Amino acid sequence: MRKIAFVAVVAVAIYFFVVRDGDDGRSRVPYRVLPEAKLRSTAAIERFDIGVLFDAQKPLSDLAEPGVYTVVEIYSEHCSTCRWLEGQLPAFLDRRRDVVVRQVKTFSGQIGFSSSEEMSAWQDRQEDIHDFYRFYGTPHIEIYDSRQQPVVIDVERKKPGLAFLEAWLADANTAS
Repeated sequence: MRKIAFVAVVAVAIYFFVVRDGDDGRSRVPYRVLPEAKLRSTAAIERFDIGVLFDAQKPLSDLAEPGVYTVVEIYSEHCSTCRWLEGQLPAFLDRRRDVVVRQVKTFSGQIGFSSSEEMSAWQDRQEDIHDFYRFYGTPHIEIYDSRQQPVVIDVERKKPGLAFLEAWLADANTAS
């Protein structure tokens, strides 16, 4: 009886730690453009400002385009990984006409305040934006399928979306 209980516990542990957590979403995104895939009808890359989206209380999921895969990236001009992605995306999008990218620029640059109250208000707003979009640092990646359902999303310091996108870019490069 103890052996059966032990085997059952091990099987459940394997499911939760290997099988369940091992699904990074890649099985839900085809390796190449499928013949029945809808091709994008909008610009391959569109840019948004995070402050404008936040003021409208617009979630990032609203940027997902129906019928195609959507990569939403919160980026900063000072982020080296963001710049690397920027260089990789055009060739990827040439191969994957069933994918669109929505880049959301977060604040970057010099800041000047005339008072400590102004600085405090700016800091509070930045915290509100980070809390609303649940991102910690850039890039922050969210990928949605053709039904506008999330495939993989970065959450705070965890970056499964970035890992997924890097693997997807590598897959596309080896397919050419």
